[in-house]
Amino acid sequence: MTSWDYKQQALVIYIETEYGQQDITWQRFTSTGPQAFLPLTGNHGSIVWYHSPDEVNRLKALSHDELKYELTAAFPSALGHITRVLGTASFALKRQHAQAYVKPGVALVGDAAHMINPLAGQGVNIGLLDAAALCEVLVDAVKQGRDFSSLVVLKQYENMRRKENLKMMTVMDVFYQVFSNEILPVKFLRNLGLGLAERILPAKNIVMRNAMGLEGKLPKLARGESIV
Repeated sequence: MTSWDYKQQALVIYIETEYGQQDITWQRFTSTGPQAFLPLTGNHGSIVWYHSPDEVNRLKALSHDELKYELTAAFPSALGHITRVLGTASFALKRQHAQAYVKPGVALVGDAAHMINPLAGQGVNIGLLDAAALCEVLVDAVKQGRDFSSLVVLKQYENMRRKENLKMMTVMDVFYQVFSNEILPVKFLRNLGLGLAERILPAKNIVMRNAMGLEGKLPKLARGESIV
């Protein structure tokens, strides 16, 4: 396993809001890390607040009423008035990547194979693509009467996914470095690039398709093709 710590933690806060939530998520990037709001059922939501370990520990030590005050000051009012904080949890952000995904009879998929910076929510996407690729390889092996647990067969899955996952992990690392940087030239280029991506529709569509896991070397299931 190749691994390093981002020296950042994510504080997850379960809240009750004044009005019911829609199926809309919200995220913005700050110099201390992303802030995100995820809708849940009814009048409930989940806030994810990325920050330094010291600041996360300070926030976790607050009472629920004190934490509600901090959230009201830090997050947009458009998300809805927070009526109650119901619970908190936190976890350290790390990057981990298995140097090998397969051994005879064993295949690592999803978080067992890789841990990615969660700032753009790509961990779920690449995990599902892993599963789709592994299914494709196993079904093809069974059709051909081959031993689907053999290293030769499972290596096909590793070859399909390891480089693709490494590419996405690297992109997320670049995002992390760019958005956590307060050097003025970097901020200027970052804001310029985002502004252009928003206004140039083809570029925006490419970014969106990559974020949705619809670009690159995709397994058949991800392309809507049958593997049976």
